Formats: sequence, structure tokens, C-alpha cells
Amino acid sequence: MSLSSFLGPFLLVASTHSLDYLKELSNLSQTFRALNEKASHFIDIGLIDSSGKHRAYVGPYDLKDADYLGTYWFEQTMLKGLYISNVLMGFRKTPHFFIAVRHSQGNVSTILRATIDSNSLASLLSMTKSGQTGEVFLLDSYGIFQTSPRCVGSIMGESGIPVSLFSGESGILIYDTNNPSNSLSIESSIPLLFRLRITLSPPSSDQILA
Repeated sequence: MSLSSFLGPFLLVASTHSLDYLKELSNLSQTFRALNEKASHFIDIGLIDSSGKHRAYVGPYDLKDADYLGTYWFEQTMLKGLYISNVLMGFRKTPHFFIAVRHSQGNVSTILRATIDSNSLASLLSMTKSGQTGEVFLLDSYGIFQTSPRCVGSIMGESGIPVSLFSGESGILIYDTNNPSNSLSIESSIPLLFRLRITLSPPSSDQILA
């Protein structure tokens, strides 16, 4: 499983379904069920008009009064056509991230947005294991945990990892938490969609390999 397992089917829906189809609640409900047919990663789905209000929404939350006009993600989606958020709390008051894609039909532009449980991000990393004591977790560009670390810290908390040591699209950081001045940053030619931080905890070491 990869991020494309979330993104691919969602983008397919946005590119193959008309605005008239998606704005009908029964059709959007059917689309939502189809997205969750193999695994229930999607929490909700909504069609948002150019005023920032829902035209149709399927999910467990009461978002009829939610107003997204002027928000960063709304403006970026309208401008660039696609936006994938960091993990956040938002109106839902629980950690999640979302995918939003601009849906244009004639002169009308709307946004199709789907929310994904943050636990689904963790499941992407669960297949990666580093021995008996290692762990893998995800950080954003500010060093904020996007998944829950096993040892120290919590999701959406500050990691304390110096992300400034990273550059380019991929790289390896060996971080010595006892003596940060000994940390090493090694460029790698292997492209990574996300930077993975792997905590190594042998008896005499406390390092992070990223």
C-alpha cells in the first residue's frame, strides 16, 4: 500500500464524474462507498463550491456551516488544482489529513475534498520495520509528527529533530540526540515521496536514521 492507494481512486472520481452527478447526495454517497470498498480509509467526502461552502457532503460530521473561503488550502487548490494537507485537527477535532482537487465544468469550479484517517498514514509505515527496537514515523517540513512515534512524542507534536539538516528531495540524516553536533546529513539519489525517520534504539545508542 502507498499514498497512491488513496490518491489514485480519488483523482479518478474527480476526473470521470460530472459536477451534476457529484452534487446529488445519493451519487456522492455511492462514490464514497466505492472509495471505501476495499478499506475504510476515507472518513468523509464533500463537494465545495467557489464560495467555500458545501454543495454536498457525506460523512459523520455536521459541516453545513463550515466556511473554507480564504483558507490556505482552498486558495491553493483553486490555484494549482491539487492539495494534500499535513495532519491537522480542523473542524473535526481529531487528527486527519485530506486530499482536495479542483473540479471544473465549463466556467464553474468546485473542489472535491476527501478526509483520510491519520491512522491510514501509520499503516503505510507499518510494513517498514527496523529490528526489534526500531520505528518509523513521518514528519512534516517543520519537524511536526504526522504519525504517532512509538517511543517519545505524540502525533502533531514537535519532534525536536533539526529538519534544517535536510535538503533536496531526499536524504539521510543520522541524528545523535545525546550530542547533536555529531549528527550527519548525507545526500541520497533515491527519491522519496515522504521523508521517513527511523529511530534506532540499540543498548548503547540513541540515534535517528532518516
